[in-house]
Amino acid sequence: MVNSLYILSLYFGILSNTADSSCIINICSGIAVNGGSVYSVSWDKSLKIWRTSDYKCMESVAAHDDAVNAVAVSTDATVYTASADGKIRVWERNYSKGPDLGRHGLVATLERGETTVNAIVLSRDGSVLFSGGSDGIIVVWEREDSAHYMVVSHVLGGHEGAVLCLISFEHLHHQTSGGTNLFASGSADRTVRIWGPCYESSYRGTRGSGYCCFAVLEGHQKPVRALVAVSEGGLHGGVLVCSGGLDGQIRIWQMKVSCPLQIIKINSLGEHSINNLKLKS
Repeated sequence: MVNSLYILSLYFGILSNTADSSCIINICSGIAVNGGSVYSVSWDKSLKIWRTSDYKCMESVAAHDDAVNAVAVSTDATVYTASADGKIRVWERNYSKGPDLGRHGLVATLERGETTVNAIVLSRDGSVLFSGGSDGIIVVWEREDSAHYMVVSHVLGGHEGAVLCLISFEHLHHQTSGGTNLFASGSADRTVRIWGPCYESSYRGTRGSGYCCFAVLEGHQKPVRALVAVSEGGLHGGVLVCSGGLDGQIRIWQMKVSCPLQIIKINSLGEHSINNLKLKS
């Protein structure tokens, strides 16, 4: 069974994007958790840091010049924010003396054109950042020299609409045999794509690009707005991929992977309407 918390994250992700935007001033567009802190971003252009012990807002940062769409946090607490202003900004807490002690400061800005950045996800070790934009392109950023400096290493095409969400499977690599290096994207073109390093030329994608599209999952009638993945456990690399669309449906896909990296089989386990979900108090 899929953990109900994952389903709820899809549920609220769908609701926040089906609401009439003319009636909403600010939307909490992204959340990340690291240690004892919760990081949230909003269409009000801000990044906020909350303490999990009492849910008190400890800091509010004017992060961008336009709506902030996504946030990711590395294991060393480096914070990445992505915005409609076309920028990804990198933040770190200031541990030196002075009036800004303990507050987050801007340490780098990643920029490639002016396309709205809708989604970001980090590799487990923080050395690779994937970003998805309104141009349908996924950009792979890789660390060079320092944690603050990243450069574009690959540009991945395939989606015919804006990339709206990204997830990594790396957090599952202790539980599955093939979770490492895979990631997934959801798009306004109503599809989910599974990506990974190119090991064989027979897979879809540009040869020599470094990453290829392993599979295209179809079924949603409207844009795919949210993705989560959970391990099925066992020794056969089972992963459940859950996609939430603006059609009000949550679709569940069962993916079998092996090591070395190879997708063996993908099955659709059906769809579930958010109107039929009963939330327990």
